[in-house]
Amino acid sequence: MQLGLLLTAKMTVEGQCRPVAYAGDFQPQVLNLGKRRPKETVRIIIITAMVVACIALAAYFHFVLQVGILYSHLFYVPVVLSAFWWTRRGIYVAIGLAIALLVTHLTGIGVSGILDECVRAAMLVVTGTVVAELRRRLRTADLRQAAIALSESEEKYRNLFLSSPLAMVKVGDDGSFILVNEQFAALTGYSEADLVGGMGIANIHPEDEAGQIFELHRARREASAPSMYETTVETRDGKRRQVEVNVGLIPGSDEDIAILKDITERKQEEEAVRESEEKYRTLIEAFPYGVGIYQHGKTVFANPGALKIFAVRSIDELLGRDIRELIADRDRDRLSSFKASREKGEPGVPDHYFTIAKRSNGEEFPVELFVRSITYQGQPAHHVISIDVTERRRAEEALKNSEREKQLILDSISALVVFHDRDLGIVWANHAAAEFAGLAPSATTEKRCHELWQGRTEPCKGCPVQKAIETGEPHRLEMTTPDGRIWGVRGYPARDGKGNIIGAVEFAVDITERNLAREALRQADELYRTTIEATTDFVYLRERAGRYVQFNESSLKPLDINRNDVIGKTAGELRMFPLENRMFYEEMHRRVVESGKPIRFEDKLILRHHMKVMDCQLWPVKDKAGNVIYVAGFGRDITQRKRAEEQLRRERDFSNTLIQASPAFFVTIDTEGKTKTMNNSLLNALGYTTKVVAGTDYLSAFVPEEDRAALSEIFDRLVHENEPALTESRVLTRRGRELLVEWHFRPIFNEVGAFEYFFGLGVDITERKQAENALRISEEKYRTLIDNIQDGAFIIQDAKMQFVNDALAAMIGYAVDEVIGMDFRELVAPEDLAMVADNYSRRQKGEKVPPEYEFRILHKDGKSRVFVNMNVGLVTYRDQIASMGTLKDITERKRAEQAVRQSQQ
Repeated sequence: MQLGLLLTAKMTVEGQCRPVAYAGDFQPQVLNLGKRRPKETVRIIIITAMVVACIALAAYFHFVLQVGILYSHLFYVPVVLSAFWWTRRGIYVAIGLAIALLVTHLTGIGVSGILDECVRAAMLVVTGTVVAELRRRLRTADLRQAAIALSESEEKYRNLFLSSPLAMVKVGDDGSFILVNEQFAALTGYSEADLVGGMGIANIHPEDEAGQIFELHRARREASAPSMYETTVETRDGKRRQVEVNVGLIPGSDEDIAILKDITERKQEEEAVRESEEKYRTLIEAFPYGVGIYQHGKTVFANPGALKIFAVRSIDELLGRDIRELIADRDRDRLSSFKASREKGEPGVPDHYFTIAKRSNGEEFPVELFVRSITYQGQPAHHVISIDVTERRRAEEALKNSEREKQLILDSISALVVFHDRDLGIVWANHAAAEFAGLAPSATTEKRCHELWQGRTEPCKGCPVQKAIETGEPHRLEMTTPDGRIWGVRGYPARDGKGNIIGAVEFAVDITERNLAREALRQADELYRTTIEATTDFVYLRERAGRYVQFNESSLKPLDINRNDVIGKTAGELRMFPLENRMFYEEMHRRVVESGKPIRFEDKLILRHHMKVMDCQLWPVKDKAGNVIYVAGFGRDITQRKRAEEQLRRERDFSNTLIQASPAFFVTIDTEGKTKTMNNSLLNALGYTTKVVAGTDYLSAFVPEEDRAALSEIFDRLVHENEPALTESRVLTRRGRELLVEWHFRPIFNEVGAFEYFFGLGVDITERKQAENALRISEEKYRTLIDNIQDGAFIIQDAKMQFVNDALAAMIGYAVDEVIGMDFRELVAPEDLAMVADNYSRRQKGEKVPPEYEFRILHKDGKSRVFVNMNVGLVTYRDQIASMGTLKDITERKRAEQAVRQSQQ
């Protein structure tokens, strides 16, 4: 780069390169290298000021004092300076001052002493002439010496040009290349012989920039083009490289020397950095927690999350604010000591801690802080992430309360509840279990299960607790204790947060008196299970604590989920579902438990290969005291219904778009003759807005008085005969102009057969020549919309059929709804599939593909082929590129051609 600047400085003339503005898309990016300040203006101002001062001095002495000038030697200062700066042109200053001296003397004093003034004037002119001539000869000698030095160094600079590590090129007045070095040839991909042998600016720049670069080249002859800018070079293999150009005009010639630096990688890196910064900025702006940067105790940056946490309306309220104002008074000293220690670099300062913060309204709340020391804008600062943990603290307190409630509940129930470790050692037992064993609750932990209940040294055969630990599934067993009582014992595996089994919970209930009711209970349970398993809806039951105790398997099988993987777990532990769904279900469960009221909601359940939309209901199951003990859940798959609703919405939007975008007139009129809607074409033609025409009487506002009776009669006949009508009617614009419109009116009735409104489709036929053309276009569009065309019409987007008309569906034996959403390749005959798919792919990429060609499509029966002639082009559909076209059935023509060929053979 230093070499480039050196050569440019040698080859450019002061004041020659000035930025200019160019019209068109291409605007060269001028790099401001700094320019020498113009001296000519300053010199003129200095000489002018001195000349005026001298004339004023002469006038003062001659007119006011009536004497000769005492300080005439001051006149020599502007005379000598002007002659030194401008050589012979500076003599005019001496002549002017001499004349001024004589004129003021003659007009002020008269002829007295004029001889002395003439001598002074002559001395001024002689002094200016001598100084100018000496300056001219000195400059000529300097230029001669410079020419000799330039001649001696010409070869050195030529060698420097050719061996420069930067790409350099010498460009002629016509834009052709006169001399290039190896680096320039390597940059463009051409050989030096090719470049110098007839190539020029137009050959190495893209078409859209070549003309602009040549204009810069031409403008440089007038000293009005930038000496440095960025542009694009197109290499021999068609690749484009970003380059930085430093160019200058060789003095005394029409040739340029340009130095090109390849900055493609730098531009790519700058773009990557910009994208990275944009992503980081977007992440910080969307970060749900507060992010701030504090410097010298003041807030210098805050994201929107900080606004929410500290309850301020704008970031400006935080910027510049002392960080201590955001901390509760009782905790400021502790955080100030952390800050001071961190700034001193002392070890052991925590970077993660909790404190009490204060919102703008004075409300105090717990906050979790993550602090890091950073450098921000060249100075030390602290990067702080603030997390409002109010809800977490509440949840922790609720969990503690839940644990206390659980212990109270366990001690209050009559069932024996014992928690065992993996070795069947008793970890804890409820009051009922300890009382049955005749021990204090703390003393039960000294024994194992079988030692306490059965007095055995080995586990009982079929022990449900042991099986639950081994299998990870609940087990149950009826056991008889030595006292003769029968117990229903159940073992449930207990897992940690990672799903690892850490033990089992044993529930034992005295069922001696319930044996007689067991069969009835079994039958009832079987009926319940049969009923639940008969439905494919999700049906489950969760404990108050959130663990699933029931889940119908019929709903899990389509999802390839084992019920045993669900029972005994909370929603948060069901890792086959996305975390977002699990957390949402836990929140809904908590709301039902806390409120005791049912909840209904829709949720998108994202599975491994598909997504289901679920209509969910949660119902609280309460005990006699009204406490929620279970939550029953019901979920129905409404994915297909939602898809149908979305398809209906899309079709409705599509129809409305067609109406609003149509050049034809559309109007709807209600049962009272009031205007309901008009499309944009009709509103623009009449000069009204939707707000003005809504609710306006159609006949009195938009129909001439002499046509109202006839049109009213047509409306009455439409209602009674339930047939569409075609009529020509005049309509009045806002300015009183009459438009002749051909109307197609149709009555619309609701599902019970009651008249609801008129629908009118109109075409402006005011001018006959335009009317004929408009009528033809309108009829074509009308027939297309109403499916009266014989050819098939379609829209394909992302290889899917987005729209087909009735004619196309009938052509291949499908209903319209069956075709919508199909991959178009499913409808093409295998023998033509490769050609059609290739044409589609190339057309989507913007390549030139014949818009019309013939191929075969498959009938719904899978055997028949339909020969079609397709005419297709690209359109924008729903903000994306799509293929839109028509298919003409040419099967009969193909058969006829085949028959002719056979007859000729």
